[in-house]
Amino acid sequence: MTNLSTELARLAEAATPGPWITAPDHMGNQDYETCIERPGNAGQIGAAIAYFHHDWETDRISWKAAQSNTALCVTLRNAVPELLSALRAQQHAEALARKLEAITAMQSFRHGDATGTHLALSVLCETARAALAAYRSVK
Repeated sequence: MTNLSTELARLAEAATPGPWITAPDHMGNQDYETCIERPGNAGQIGAAIAYFHHDWETDRISWKAAQSNTALCVTLRNAVPELLSALRAQQHAEALARKLEAITAMQSFRHGDATGTHLALSVLCETARAALAAYRSVK
């Protein structure tokens, strides 16, 4: 998961900032929204970022598929902040789960004597506080 969130953050940083929108291909067939662009100002055409083309002859890509490819890329780009937040929250939850498993294993080993219980609860509280602070920092 770390590799995915790191790569997604790196790509988002290097890419054209969002939001992105779908738009008709201003240089070709305007019946289909196969262009990705940044919104223009005051109703003007935005800056084109990419085009998805119909190619029925070679690859059997229909206009509908080209339009869907465009919409998918725009949706994913615009969702990057939420996706990164969810990935980071999952990473923190996984780290907390690993620490809780260690505490549970220690409790099993000690059979719940007072020293083990006190130590386990102390570590649990510290871990939970750290995980909560980390989670809040990504929101």
